[in-house]
Amino acid sequence: MNTQDMKRHIRAHLAYWVPMLGLAGWSVTILWHRPEGVGRNRVAAVCLPQPAVATVEIAFDLRAMTTRGYSDRQTEETVVHELLHAVIVGGSERATNTVAHVLVELRRRPPHQWEEAA
Repeated sequence: MNTQDMKRHIRAHLAYWVPMLGLAGWSVTILWHRPEGVGRNRVAAVCLPQPAVATVEIAFDLRAMTTRGYSDRQTEETVVHELLHAVIVGGSERATNTVAHVLVELRRRPPHQWEEAA
């Protein structure tokens, strides 16, 4: 996936997950590079939430994500993870990773036999 494809996938995941996580009324700003001095070199994205004013800024390091060969699923989990920082302020990274993984897993799993198809 090149950087333009990555942007397109991130935008699509944001369009789904922002309202799903209750952030539709928030100001969500996206940066396509990691700001200098923010996050460690190994992070693909960082989130700077300001819940008191319903604002969140998320920076995606597109170069890092494409160089590491992020799949669409990894990209979606990264988007959800960063948005969760605005929802679960002060939550641990482990908890945020777990919740992001489970939410993406539930969205992507096929319905069970007893569930109606959408």
